[in-house]
Amino acid sequence: MAAAATLRQVGAYFGRSLPRRAVLTVPSSDWKKLTKLTTFTNTDCVVLDLEDGVAETAKKLARENIFRYLNESATKINREICVRINAVSSNHINDDVKLLKDLSTSIDCLFVPKVDTVDEMKWLADRLG
Repeated sequence: MAAAATLRQVGAYFGRSLPRRAVLTVPSSDWKKLTKLTTFTNTDCVVLDLEDGVAETAKKLARENIFRYLNESATKINREICVRINAVSSNHINDDVKLLKDLSTSIDCLFVPKVDTVDEMKWLADRLG
């Protein structure tokens, strides 16, 4: 599945401001925390973190957890689901892009941290398109 197709309801959100009064960011390397996401009902958005919240040695595990969690439990979360990838300039970006392209379910938002240039965003858009 093309990654561009995984950003669900993009057209529905275009031009609208989405309230994000409470955002819950979870380190995706911690499976126990991921499984508790359905118990947090007062958040507008859940961010599955691959970047700063995950140790260098746990990046692969975090990707595996996101893949498993979204394929098993995404429909149980009744709020916006976002993935925070690693910076485009990092050595983890290709694995993050592969994860996004391999997902069989969709996400609502993609957080791209530490963007320094427009070219980085163009590079990412080309890979996801």
